[in-house]
Amino acid sequence: MKALFLIMVGFPFYSGAEYRVYQLRLVNTKTNQSREFLSTLMPEQYVFYYPMTVFETLQIVDHWMCWQRSDGFKKPCTRPFASEPKP
Repeated sequence: MKALFLIMVGFPFYSGAEYRVYQLRLVNTKTNQSREFLSTLMPEQYVFYYPMTVFETLQIVDHWMCWQRSDGFKKPCTRPFASEPKP
């Protein structure tokens, strides 16, 4: 019973937060324009919140995990390290 109490009381103090950041590329095939941006939404989720035209495609360029809280409209963390050099 003591162990259960300690787990229930102590858990909120030891809980962490994490989220994934995606570097996305939005390409308009009609105008051949593209732009890259960071988002915490997966491409499938992004399309749900921000509808696109039939000429636009969304690609994942890179992604990484942030090991901190994201409340208070904080900016996403920077990429921790580069696994391979980009061309």
